[in-house]
Amino acid sequence: MKFIAIVTSLICLTSCGLFKKNQKDDPTKIVEEPVAEQEPTQPIQNIEVQQTPPQGIKMTYGEVCESFLSALQSGSVDQISQYFLDVTVARAIAGKETNGKTDKDVQVMIDGMTSRFMENIEHLRTAADENNVNLNGLRVRNCLYFDSEEPGSMINFLTPDLSDGSKDYKTTLTIANYSGKTYVMEIVKTTNVFNKP
Repeated sequence: MKFIAIVTSLICLTSCGLFKKNQKDDPTKIVEEPVAEQEPTQPIQNIEVQQTPPQGIKMTYGEVCESFLSALQSGSVDQISQYFLDVTVARAIAGKETNGKTDKDVQVMIDGMTSRFMENIEHLRTAADENNVNLNGLRVRNCLYFDSEEPGSMINFLTPDLSDGSKDYKTTLTIANYSGKTYVMEIVKTTNVFNKP
């Protein structure tokens, strides 16, 4: 009777795995990780970040693009205003246009540029609303920098490539690099950015 009880106990212990070799220790066995069984309720298109930009295009200036998105989402230029021109920079990058003008005149030019920037932000926000694009759901997918094709120009272009996870939206800013800093001037593309397909 004792013998039967011992044998039964051993069979129970070996069948429950107490004396079994750990499968993870066995190099001949491939242990698969558990897979989630729950399917997403809605299809999601995964957009990959472009790793190799086309020739002549550099993917940089992420902070400027993030500030632009912030302005678009909030309707405020507080964050991106740190990249706006001042009189000294305006004179340096637009010598011909500012030549012979007083600092006050140059500031009036800068203020006009800032006003247009704010108007264009509002124009884009209205277009997004009309096309049912949730600006708060957007993220910066890429930030593409384009050199100017005009020889000697200090004005270049930045394209914030925004995405909601299923569709991309692109606009273009004019920028200038001066003394190690990037300056934003205008939004040059404001039409058909958020249009429905």
